[in-house]
Amino acid sequence: MHTQDDLERAAAELDASFASGKRKRIRELLDATAMLDTHEAAELYLIALESWRSYDLEGKRTVEARLAAAAYAARAGDVALDELFPHMVEIIARGGNNKDWTQLSRLARATGRQDLLDDPDLSAALHRELPDVWIKRALRRDAYDEAVACFFEREGHPRLRLAAPALLARRAPDELDVLVSCRLSLAEYWIGRGQRRRYRKACKELETLRRELMAASEADVWAVVLDDVVTRYTRRPALLDEMAKVGLVPPPEDDPYRD
Repeated sequence: MHTQDDLERAAAELDASFASGKRKRIRELLDATAMLDTHEAAELYLIALESWRSYDLEGKRTVEARLAAAAYAARAGDVALDELFPHMVEIIARGGNNKDWTQLSRLARATGRQDLLDDPDLSAALHRELPDVWIKRALRRDAYDEAVACFFEREGHPRLRLAAPALLARRAPDELDVLVSCRLSLAEYWIGRGQRRRYRKACKELETLRRELMAASEADVWAVVLDDVVTRYTRRPALLDEMAKVGLVPPPEDDPYRD
């Protein structure tokens, strides 16, 4: 058992380490905290999270905050969520990932506090950092228009492709903007990975989009989409070659997009 003075010194050093941004020292202190008894460790992990929120405004030490949050949740038991919730919201707001959301939602369900998942600050953080999660939650409450609005507001966010299949499944036949944007978000993800086998996956998405637009008698829309894709990726000959193999563009010798 450590004395109160020991805990106060440890808390002060944690606070100072977050203030100075000394990542290695923060990790050492968190590792040392794991050796304490449950109550003492929980108290120090919570202090670490409070220090992180105070000093790490740019989110450069969010990894350490995640470690402290997970360790606190493991030691604090059923009372963890009330103390942990504002810190988890802040972790998500400062560049959160799906594991952060999964940890928070599981803890909320385990403690019967699902109501916290509708917190306005959490919703704003999800909308900004995890729009795919926000969209799927909107769809589950039948707020389709809000889900579509989020998709277009967050256009360009790398996680939007994860919500695309759910939106495609709910769209009305005449919502061509949703169809085109969702399919292109999937295709562009694979294009961005930059290998032929991934280009082939992109081509499958483009083939599907072509088939869907043709079935809707929207050949003109497909022509515009195709022209945009080829123009944007003209410096990726391997992609154009894969597109030619499946008939999306003419073979290289007949390709009007090439010199």
